[in-house]
Amino acid sequence: MGTLEIAHVAQAAGVACSIGSNLELGIGTAAMLQIGAMLPALDAETYPCDLVGPVYHESDLLTQPLVIGTGRGESS
Repeated sequence: MGTLEIAHVAQAAGVACSIGSNLELGIGTAAMLQIGAMLPALDAETYPCDLVGPVYHESDLLTQPLVIGTGRGESS
C-alpha cells in the first residue's frame, strides 16, 4: 500500500499520521515535505515531522540544500 493510500485510509478513520526520516538524501526529504504539505491526515501540529535524513550525510544529490522550517515563514 502506498503513502497516499495509507494517508487516505487514516483520514477516513479519523486517525492522524506523522512522517519521518529514514536517513534518506535530500531528494527523499523533498518528496516527504511535499507529501506532508498536501495531506490533511498528516498532522504536524500534533505529531511533528522528523525530516532529518540529509543532516547525516556529507554529500547529497541536491545542489542547493533544503530550507526546512515550520511553514510559517521562518526556518529552523
